[in-house]
Amino acid sequence: MSKHHSSVFVFTIVFMVCLLAGALDLSVSAQAATQTNPAVGLQDPSQPSMTPPGNHPTGTPGHPPTATPTGQPTPGPVVLDRLEPNQGLASVPNQVRIFGANLRQGLRLTIAGMELRNITEGCTDGSELSAVIPAGIPPGLHDVVASMSNQPVYTLTAGYTAIGADGLDLAVNDYDLWFFPQGVRVERETQVGVNVHRSGGSEVVTPTVQFYLNDPVTGTLLGETTTPPLEAGTNVVGKAVITWTPPITGTFIVYAVVDPANVIAEASETNNAARASVEVRLPKYQFSDITEPLLHRFTVQHQHQVTTMPTVTLALTATDNEGGSGLASMFMMEHMYNNATRQWEMRQQTGWIPYTNTHAFALSPDDGAHYLQAWVGDAAGNVTRTASRTMINFAQANTNMVQGQVHLYRYELQANESFQARLTIGTGDAGSLCLGRAREAGGLQQQRREHTRNGAGELAEWRTVPD
Repeated sequence: MSKHHSSVFVFTIVFMVCLLAGALDLSVSAQAATQTNPAVGLQDPSQPSMTPPGNHPTGTPGHPPTATPTGQPTPGPVVLDRLEPNQGLASVPNQVRIFGANLRQGLRLTIAGMELRNITEGCTDGSELSAVIPAGIPPGLHDVVASMSNQPVYTLTAGYTAIGADGLDLAVNDYDLWFFPQGVRVERETQVGVNVHRSGGSEVVTPTVQFYLNDPVTGTLLGETTTPPLEAGTNVVGKAVITWTPPITGTFIVYAVVDPANVIAEASETNNAARASVEVRLPKYQFSDITEPLLHRFTVQHQHQVTTMPTVTLALTATDNEGGSGLASMFMMEHMYNNATRQWEMRQQTGWIPYTNTHAFALSPDDGAHYLQAWVGDAAGNVTRTASRTMINFAQANTNMVQGQVHLYRYELQANESFQARLTIGTGDAGSLCLGRAREAGGLQQQRREHTRNGAGELAEWRTVPD
């Protein structure tokens, strides 16, 4: 469980490659660090739907291979479905996932003639790749072109939007749409809300948000409201909330549309809608158990702050009320910060799976701070009111970065503890920038800093300073 007192510090360290780099041998460590799961800047998306939308799709399965006389399979045709995220600042590298079919090694991907870097497989079935979009793509809407042996094999039309650094943008994702209380019941008033993200621009805006049942074009308007005024800044978040009393049971799709009349000029108009599936159930009085379970403790990897292993152990301690229906399910979600979209982005979710006290979880393959959230549900459909949250830093022995790319790590120190971060250059000519920040009481004092270019690396050390 989280603990906060005057001698606890949240320390943020950012590694930023300043020049074009090849492989980096990266190691970070903290002395006597005890994780208490800070969550500064991470927007709580409220509770997940009992039938959540596919926020982490597996993509389209590949076509069956065709046998050749030599017995070697012939790969099926390459198909690009989408990029996640499908937009980002033009001036900043953007780590993205590409979903489709028959995606494989040797595939070349370009946007506006610029080649994507560090392409790796995300799934062994050819449905997902990970890549970095380099900085410098002209602002605007662009096609994504896949090529093999210098021959184009597939074009994803209007697949990516590059945004100018000063361009105002409003954005929502499917996981920004939420319902409260969880477990929507027929003929009971329910809050339906969406977290609207604003970045760029200089003027204050107050966008209108409309909520629809089943479809924004032909569906039923559930309500219209606005967010609070959103000041200029980076990932300023405001909630838009309506009330809805569903008249019948069933499974429905709810949509939230931001600035539906396009009153506010934006750098991108392609990210203003979110959708979620919701199951409307019978009234609670028809069930003997109407009490939500409690999630007392949620930790990752035995409370270590850093791991080099891609698969970690999640541990949950939860209880249902005495005489209740019993714990039945759990739901986990992973977030990482994306410097190009200026948001904490959902990387994957488990969906509702059977409840267990421990769960093996494969982290997203990118280095940095990984935030994990959990909810639990009982057999009667009651769900914990708020998410429990934990965090771990994933630091591989070697990682590849491109010019301007940022990896963000977060560590927590007690008063008078020191922290060392070492960055060793494997190949290429790379400079680096290490920034430290303390939150709550006290501050950080830099004790030592060594910096050598062309391979020798950099060592930085800080110590927390109490009030």
